[in-house]
Amino acid sequence: MSAFLDTALDPATLARARAGEQAALASLYRAFEVPVRTLARRIIAPRSAAEDVAQDVFVDVITRLHQFEGRGSFAGWVRSIAVSRCLM
Repeated sequence: MSAFLDTALDPATLARARAGEQAALASLYRAFEVPVRTLARRIIAPRSAAEDVAQDVFVDVITRLHQFEGRGSFAGWVRSIAVSRCLM
């Protein structure tokens, strides 16, 4: 869990990602790749299944960026998506 809390994303990068800028989306992926994969591997036993779920998390994050309202940390929002996906 602390890996998510240690992950910071510049608000300007988040705004550019919401606008669909590829470089900003890549930065978002790089920032959260390790925490998401680590969480998925801890919850889901087969490594290949965990990797698939981690990819699904990023699809969800990118397609749902417009739903993040800023009422908490972005890292916490990504983590909640990751946990939900893993438990499905």
